Amino acid sequence: MDFLSVIPPIVAVVLAIFTKRVLFSLFISIWVGGLIFAGGNPFEAVGVTFTWMKDVMVDPWNARFLVMTALLGTGAAFMFKTGGSEGLIRLLEKKLTTKKRVLFVFTIHFRNYCVF
Repeated sequence: MDFLSVIPPIVAVVLAIFTKRVLFSLFISIWVGGLIFAGGNPFEAVGVTFTWMKDVMVDPWNARFLVMTALLGTGAAFMFKTGGSEGLIRLLEKKLTTKKRVLFVFTIHFRNYCVF
């Protein structure tokens, strides 16, 4: 039964690639996990899926994480809609003309987020 645990993530990745809809793909993969958990009963799988989602949203730590993720997504969408992404790309195209400059900016940017 352990090998069945890899099926939901595979379903999520494959669906996300083919449909280009991440939230839909994640929901379906959670449902597939519920289907495996429920022993193949699709109606019980729907109940299990919503119970799992409720349990995640009720936990204070997860709720904070969900709110933070929603705010980051909102900020990214706002930046994209207002043209900030294109402006940043145009600025970087002018400045990053060599591989050495690209590597320098990449190293500086990700050094702040990674622990080496």
